[in-house]
Amino acid sequence: MSDGYWVDRVEGLDDPTPIIREALEKSIQEGSLKQFNTELQALVKRDKNGHILESTPLELVPLLLLANETITFHPQPLRESYELIARHGSPKEILLVVQESLDALLQEAKELENDEESASSTPTQIVWKWLRLIDMYSLSFPRLVPRKRSAPETAAPIIQHLRDSFSNLAVLVDTNEPASQEIVEACIRLGYSLLGWFEAVGSEVNEVADCKIALKELLCVALAECLSDKHILRSYDDFLHRLRTAGLDFTPTYALEPRSKMTGSTRTQLLGEFVLYYLSNQGPVRPKGTRQALREHLNGLSAALHRPRWRQTALGAINDCVLGGLYEEEFLEEDIAAEMIPIVSTPASTDPDSKSRSVLFNLLTQMILKVQPVHAFKFVRDLASEECPYLNMRSSAIGLLRRLVVRAFNRSLQAEDDPFASRLLLEEYKPILFQSPILEKKEAGPESIDAQEMNRLVEILGFFYVLLARDKNNLTGVRDTKGTQELRDRIVGPLKAISSELESTSEDPSVLFSVRSISVSLERIEEMVSGIEDRSI
Repeated sequence: MSDGYWVDRVEGLDDPTPIIREALEKSIQEGSLKQFNTELQALVKRDKNGHILESTPLELVPLLLLANETITFHPQPLRESYELIARHGSPKEILLVVQESLDALLQEAKELENDEESASSTPTQIVWKWLRLIDMYSLSFPRLVPRKRSAPETAAPIIQHLRDSFSNLAVLVDTNEPASQEIVEACIRLGYSLLGWFEAVGSEVNEVADCKIALKELLCVALAECLSDKHILRSYDDFLHRLRTAGLDFTPTYALEPRSKMTGSTRTQLLGEFVLYYLSNQGPVRPKGTRQALREHLNGLSAALHRPRWRQTALGAINDCVLGGLYEEEFLEEDIAAEMIPIVSTPASTDPDSKSRSVLFNLLTQMILKVQPVHAFKFVRDLASEECPYLNMRSSAIGLLRRLVVRAFNRSLQAEDDPFASRLLLEEYKPILFQSPILEKKEAGPESIDAQEMNRLVEILGFFYVLLARDKNNLTGVRDTKGTQELRDRIVGPLKAISSELESTSEDPSVLFSVRSISVSLERIEEMVSGIEDRSI
């Protein structure tokens, strides 16, 4: 245990740093850091000039960074040691040593990533130190007196350096641990510390505004990298209020030209901006213009959809800010839908999780059902055609096309401008529906048959059956003699021959299941076409 021997030796010395360093090192080794802090605080209070810790940061902080065991067994005294140095050490030295220490943490993170034996800290320990260093910034900046450069000019590169540290250190943060939220809270504290400092030293408004942008960029990166759906979608609490308020407080009150001197927007930063936007629009009442405002955050929304831990927030934004803002009889604007549909359709096609694909496709369906039929006609055509690179989406789009046809014919009076109940339907869609490598016999043999293309053919048959059944007045021309004959020649005949061959040769369960579905659909279509032809004689 520390016996306070060192306190008497320090008083009156011009440079007490070596003795304080020795005492700190001993207290860390002996586990008596709490007593050391008490003695050091008493010494600071007795120091007439208040400069006893002035020259210590460059010596003491690197020593604290090595105290890994103390993080595990005595974290609170160690935290108090960091804070004591930050409150009473030279602000210039603190800013320098914190930047050097961040670089050291980045190096440790790389060593961990590469499984190097030289890595001395665990991910949890590195994150804990990272937190302490950010708080040292917050405590030291208000004591710094700007001289050669203004306060915002001094802070800007330090904010940038801290923001850059997230690229390597954020991967060590477990979003299920309290540290994930604490990192974001630390960045918020730093932001308010700097804004208070700028005001105290009378900084120029335009320089403060530029630094505000940098602070908001830091906040956006921090929340995007360290938080997740579970933090944002829970009941509105004090943390979410602080996060939302900080996002507003770190936003300049007027537009800047040129924009921030910081580096350009990253995908991670845009994701964070999107989350802040979503927080600002939570609640049962949507501000007017919510959907148009979301257009500014589509890149961030896209980034959220592609990150599993942010997907529910993205889906919530689409449901709440896009679909939830529509009143009865109101349509979703074409320009918004045109930008949203590609964003949703890609993960709806490519996500490895089938449940996620289903959820995303249902959301895509809701958006298409909410636009004017003339626009839905184009959107579905683009998804069903070869312009869409994903075969599963081309197949699902035909199922969606069938649904839109049913809706069109279910209305008591078909709208004259509804393309799903007009001859334009087959004029535009027949080239898509009649085109298939299986029908064109481009497949090399039964073993090369694509199960997804077979599913698409099942959907095509389902579409023609529904259209024949619903369009009793032949509004689309599907019951024309030429049309039914073409259907026999291009779809029914070739598929009967292919199905018969595959049933006896294929061993793929997925293909065989599709063959059985095709056989049932072919029988129903043939029966219906025969009835139409008999009545036309």
